[in-house]
Amino acid sequence: MTESQLAISNQVCALARTLLIVEDDKPFLQRLSRAMEGRGFEVIIADSVAGGLSHIEQLGGTRSLGPAGCIGDALLSQNVFRAC
Repeated sequence: MTESQLAISNQVCALARTLLIVEDDKPFLQRLSRAMEGRGFEVIIADSVAGGLSHIEQLGGTRSLGPAGCIGDALLSQNVFRAC
């Protein structure tokens, strides 16, 4: 396996345990984030739809390269769920 293939493989494995949490209630966002980290997930948090979409774009912007899952306030994050 070449060095670039290994780097891509490592990135894919890391993303498989990545959750994006979109929630505007900051205390709940922090509690949920800590709970998911305690279960072994790499957690990305956003307190707005724009923030969530920005994180998805930074991760590659596609379902195959985005976070493994999204958790959030259903009313706040409908657009983010479509992108995940």
